[in-house]
Amino acid sequence: IHQGNVWITLSIILTMGTFLNYTLFLCTMVNSALATTIVGVFKAVLVSLLGFFTFNGQPITELLLLGMIFNTSGAIYYAYVKYDEKRKSSVHKYTDLTEQVATSDSKV
Repeated sequence: IHQGNVWITLSIILTMGTFLNYTLFLCTMVNSALATTIVGVFKAVLVSLLGFFTFNGQPITELLLLGMIFNTSGAIYYAYVKYDEKRKSSVHKYTDLTEQVATSDSKV
């Protein structure tokens, strides 16, 4: 702890973590939370693949690949289900709004 490298590394990690949280906050504010989730899924896939080919610390086995495929498939399926729910919800809101407008026009 008394070495300077530890404090420099800790400062860099804290700065990068703060920057990452801020960029996620901005992404959610500019886009929807759903878009942030979908981007997060693709980022996780990219980071996993990059990690396999960059660090060579974990031998690639069939069980590891199967786990990665299940994990990635589940994340993509979850993002798709959330996207579909959001799309259907907005279609129902639009349909309800047009029905209200049509009803109020017929009363006039």
